[in-house]
Amino acid sequence: MGAITATDNNLTVDPAFADATNGNYQLTAASPCIDAGTPDTTGLNIGTTDLAGSTRVAGSAIDIGAYEFEATLPVKLLVFKGVLGNNRAGFEWRTATEDNFNYFELQKSTDGKTFSTVATVNAKGNNSHYVASVIQVESAAYYRLKMVDRDGRYKFSKIVYLTQAFAADKLPLYPNPAKDYINISISQPTLVQIYNALGILVRTLQMQAGVNRLDIRSLPMGSYFVVAGGEKLKFIKK
Repeated sequence: MGAITATDNNLTVDPAFADATNGNYQLTAASPCIDAGTPDTTGLNIGTTDLAGSTRVAGSAIDIGAYEFEATLPVKLLVFKGVLGNNRAGFEWRTATEDNFNYFELQKSTDGKTFSTVATVNAKGNNSHYVASVIQVESAAYYRLKMVDRDGRYKFSKIVYLTQAFAADKLPLYPNPAKDYINISISQPTLVQIYNALGILVRTLQMQAGVNRLDIRSLPMGSYFVVAGGEKLKFIKK
C-alpha cells in the first residue's frame, strides 16, 4: 500500500467534538474544524445544509465534518419570508431580541451555493419588523440573511427560494427516454438544474429562451429530474 499524503483541508489534531464517545460529533467552539474547509460548497455535491439541517456555510468557510458550528448570536429571528412579483423580490422579517446586534445583510444566489450581498439593513432593536426589496430578473434565486453582531460574529438565516412559475406546457422535454441529448423548450432565460434519483444536484446551467439542446452522454443511466421555473420534469437516461 502506498504512502498517504496529506493535502489541504486535512487535520491531524483533536477535532474537539461535543461528545464523540456517545456519538455526538457536533463541533464545540474550540474545534479546529471550524472554518477549516473550502470557502463554499461549489462542486462538492453536498447540498446547502449539514446533517442537522443547518445552513452551510455558517462562517467564512465550510466546517470540516458533518455539522456546521453556529455561534449563538444575541439576536433571535422569528420569521424571514419573501415574495416575487413584477421582477421584484420583497422580504420581511421580525426579531424578538437584538442585544449588541449590528446589522443584516440580505444575500442572493442563483445556484444556492455562492451568495453575494444585495442589501444591508441596520439593526433597530428588540421586537423589530424589517422590510426590503431588490430587483430579480432571474426566473429563480435563493436568498438568506447574514446577521452580524457588534463583535463581528455572524450567522445565517434559513434560505428562501423565490421563483417565477411557468405553466407545465411551457417546459416540454424530449425525447424521453433519451441516450445522448434532450431538448428543453422554455419561454424565457431560466436557471435549470438537473438532479439524479437520489436528489443530488448533478448539473446547473443557464438556458436561453427557445429550444435548448443538452448533452447528457456523460450521465450514467437512470432517472433524472429537470427543475426550472418552479416546474419539475422527469426523464430517463438510457
